[in-house]
Amino acid sequence: MIIKQKHTIRIFLFPFGFWVSFLILLMNSQIFLGQAGNPIGIDGVQESFYMFLLAWMVVSLYKQQRSTGAVRKLDFYVLALTFLPLIYGSVAAKLTYGQPLLFGFIEERRLLALLVYFPVRTMLDRGWVDMTKFETLVITVAVICALLAIGVKIGVVPGFNEIRSSEIALRESRISIGGNTVGIGIAILIGRKKKETDRFGLVWASILVGTILLVFQTRQVILASAVATAFVLRGARAAYLIFAVSFAFYLAILFLPGFDEKVALIGTIFGEAVSSEYLSQSWRAMSYAHVLETLRQGEIWGHGSLSPMWNEGFGTIIGQYFYLADIGIMGTLFRYGLPGLFLYLCYLILQCRILLSLRDRQRRALYGGLFLFLIVGLPVAAPLEYGGYIAGLILGVTGFLIQAQQNRSHS
Repeated sequence: MIIKQKHTIRIFLFPFGFWVSFLILLMNSQIFLGQAGNPIGIDGVQESFYMFLLAWMVVSLYKQQRSTGAVRKLDFYVLALTFLPLIYGSVAAKLTYGQPLLFGFIEERRLLALLVYFPVRTMLDRGWVDMTKFETLVITVAVICALLAIGVKIGVVPGFNEIRSSEIALRESRISIGGNTVGIGIAILIGRKKKETDRFGLVWASILVGTILLVFQTRQVILASAVATAFVLRGARAAYLIFAVSFAFYLAILFLPGFDEKVALIGTIFGEAVSSEYLSQSWRAMSYAHVLETLRQGEIWGHGSLSPMWNEGFGTIIGQYFYLADIGIMGTLFRYGLPGLFLYLCYLILQCRILLSLRDRQRRALYGGLFLFLIVGLPVAAPLEYGGYIAGLILGVTGFLIQAQQNRSHS
């Protein structure tokens, strides 16, 4: 059913802009990211999305300049957060290891995920979706990722990629489809305004929580989502939620065969992270030690990052254990040196100032919780290099809310 109404094309009763917004948020979830744990990942799809974001950025800046003769300050900050480390890291790898700049740009490509800021601003500024629908779309995408992961796990959804894991891993064939999106989806679902909560909220929340605990089983996502959700609720509501989840797990252990083993595995996973063996002999611990050693030697200006496409990357120079995506802010320090820390300081100050300026207490708490989701992961996942698709989304939403707040004050 297609209905033309003035200049707006409506498909299935939703405007065209609504579906564009949905597709952008779906792709931004990294649902098709080609990685070892994603059975539906497709190599090149995420990179194509980065090119799409790059083109959207160019058009957005051009239209602003043409219509107003200026560009928003926040847009310039996002450009700096994206392209300064991209260029710096590529040049550092060239100077340190002799890696051609092209391979450096390829390895730094994930920073382009921050550019989702621009389509998020567009969809909200133009009214393709309001805040209620925007948050509903994020939750919908999170549920889609969760259902696909569950479907692959139980054999209903066919995966076309082999899931690879270490022979000594506690979690065999661990699945990861849009893990961080599922994590923030929980906080948004529980933390958004009561009048915007739909009748199926409890069902969706159960699916999302069950997926990160029983299917993804990723320490970082579990912990970050729990902290973000607790921050969003705070006080008595947070205590009530903890009690409700604990009681639900207790009932499941009593009545669902094998569920107690799943819960015990989660405890084992977190226990492993604080074991003396893990803290001294794991690949992550060895990577931390290497970074600290380079700093002690006075190498404080960064080394860049090597692409596996060029001389097998760090594997032949440092060791197969060395993986920057796995060591968070320490990886940032190795990649960009002290300038990287300055960049993060600017980012943290910028996002905190925007959040503190929001007068809407509930949304300030909600997006503050999502920001905290990124901060909790700093030791193991750098927000800008590998979480830009969430950092850019938060900047886009909070930037829009501040602009709308200022417009109301001036009217």
